Amino acid sequence: MYTLGQKITVESQLKRISKFVQEGDVPWRTEYKVWDDQKLRQPIKGMVIGVRNLSNGKNCYEKEIGNVYTPKEYFKALIVVYKLSRKPILVKITKP
Repeated sequence: MYTLGQKITVESQLKRISKFVQEGDVPWRTEYKVWDDQKLRQPIKGMVIGVRNLSNGKNCYEKEIGNVYTPKEYFKALIVVYKLSRKPILVKITKP
């Protein structure tokens, strides 16, 4: 497992995206919020500064309440800092 302060090499990072899917005969599309694992142009070296619990799920609009997010899948990600002037990135945890 990874420890705080451990130096690692990162080849991809997680980005939050929305996917719209037409389900059944309803006139609207359903929005899914998912974390996409995107490959970096070149590997970067960074340091682990934390862990986050993330989720993929479905976002629906309800008339009385508004937008309601329903998580479908949970997983953990590392928070990795690689440059002091940049914000940290999220990296999917894999076995070291």
